[in-house]
Amino acid sequence: MKTTDLPAMLDEYFRDAMVVLAHPRSFANRLGLETNELFTRGTKFALKSVAVSFLLLVPVFWLHGRIGKVEMYELVLLFIVVAYGAAIHVFLKLLGGSGTLKDTIGVYGFFVGMIAPLHVVLGYPMYLKFGPELALAASPKTVEGLYPNGFPGDATAFIATNVMVIWIFEFGWTLFSALPNLAHVHKFAAFGSLRTGTALLLPFVAAFLAGLLFG
Repeated sequence: MKTTDLPAMLDEYFRDAMVVLAHPRSFANRLGLETNELFTRGTKFALKSVAVSFLLLVPVFWLHGRIGKVEMYELVLLFIVVAYGAAIHVFLKLLGGSGTLKDTIGVYGFFVGMIAPLHVVLGYPMYLKFGPELALAASPKTVEGLYPNGFPGDATAFIATNVMVIWIFEFGWTLFSALPNLAHVHKFAAFGSLRTGTALLLPFVAAFLAGLLFG
């Protein structure tokens, strides 16, 4: 990403983000995008969120004397959006969904693109105290690799509390925004039913557990 592209990229990101925030349960419909456009716009939105997240972390990188490189994390996030989006799509097809793979990945890209910067904001107390690496750690295994000697004093409780707040938010956003939009593109008329809602949630739970076990 070129520095000269940054203002335009931020403008595009926040323009789409405002639509998602204004219509969290129906942004896929409000944006009025066809399948290919939804896929392209959703994946780009997720990639732009990496740059936004790094901008939010600049004070933390500076405080801890670190240097962050955006490019590697763009590739990691793109892989997450495509791989997890494809896994979610398989679940939805098994439920009888009619949307395409591009529809699913597009919606999931918007979902990830919203929670990535908000994840950073919610975890700021933790990152200020222990460094920006925690913002990039996807699982306990990753954290253990970053801090093999553990954390000093009562830090574990502090981190656990902050992480719990983040998880509660992400779970709530999944229920409130991601699932209704996936239900829309896959034409699940009975999203409000307990059976359908629970079944739609399963792939997100599976993806979360995979991140904990193999991240």
